[in-house]
Amino acid sequence: MDEMGDEKYTILTDGTVERYYTASDRERLGIKPKPMKEVELPCLICGKDQRNCGHTKQDIHKYFYNKAKEVKKMSEPGQQENITLALDIGFEETSKPGLYVMEDEYDGRPVNAFIDFRETGRNPNPIRGVRYASFADGDGFVPRTDVDKVSCLKAYKHMRDNPHEKVKQEPVRVAQTEDKTPQKPKVEMVSEQEVQTLQIVQTAKQNSGMVVPAVTPEEFKDNWDLYRRLRDSMQEKDDVVEISGKPYLKKSFWRKVSTAFNLTDEIIEEVKEEIPGGFMWRMKVRAIAPNGRSTIGVGVCDSKERKYSHPEHDVYATCHTRAKNRAISDLVGGGEVSFEEVME
Repeated sequence: MDEMGDEKYTILTDGTVERYYTASDRERLGIKPKPMKEVELPCLICGKDQRNCGHTKQDIHKYFYNKAKEVKKMSEPGQQENITLALDIGFEETSKPGLYVMEDEYDGRPVNAFIDFRETGRNPNPIRGVRYASFADGDGFVPRTDVDKVSCLKAYKHMRDNPHEKVKQEPVRVAQTEDKTPQKPKVEMVSEQEVQTLQIVQTAKQNSGMVVPAVTPEEFKDNWDLYRRLRDSMQEKDDVVEISGKPYLKKSFWRKVSTAFNLTDEIIEEVKEEIPGGFMWRMKVRAIAPNGRSTIGVGVCDSKERKYSHPEHDVYATCHTRAKNRAISDLVGGGEVSFEEVME
């Protein structure tokens, strides 16, 4: 035991002793470790020994990633097949080769639907074609998330992604003898007051120099009642703050209104001004309804209104919130002052 020094051992159940030597014991006693048998590991790319081929783990990952992409492309229809599919649907080639267009509509507005097969830097997949649509009146593009709401683009995507789907045949129907008996037109009963209102509106519309209402009083009352019911159903306890006994609606409520009415908004102007002892932000935000109607809300906030934890961010964010709340409120006809406009 003396010559073993720091020898460690364990007595097993059968009475034998299993010794373990530390590195210092092996060096002192001259015990050499058993040589390990060298095994060649072939590279997954070239097949040579991994220690000498020069390929790294990143090279192997990239190799299999590109191989998977090639396999996927082989299983997809080619570009010419997709172009033929677009032509079958009704698309027409424009003056730019590889760009196809078709007239359609989105949300009741006429649009020009495009499928782009050109190999450009903005086109990530010229084989499948990039789909987008622009409004026929030149007022921007259909949102990317709503491209599938354009019927011709949706049909192209479905038929492209399901090339082996069988077309369902309509069942053959036995022709029946048509009843040629003239039918009486349906007559809808209208009150005398409604008739007079419609006559007033039609007469006013004939005079192009006069601003006329877009709806009748009955339609306005129904729509306004719908807005009030929607507003009451959306309000929660955390959306209202009372100041001096008067309730004010917070940012969280006006974001719900924007979602319910499918509104979009954009910042059209923002100006930072230096003032004595601080700075000020002025901002204009436009809120836009699906029918194209829009309003502009104005917001102002300065760094001296109160003590901000992060002035550069908080002043800008408060100014944007005020302008956006005002734009949404004016667009839906609420006209209410939000909490962020009066908070101290």
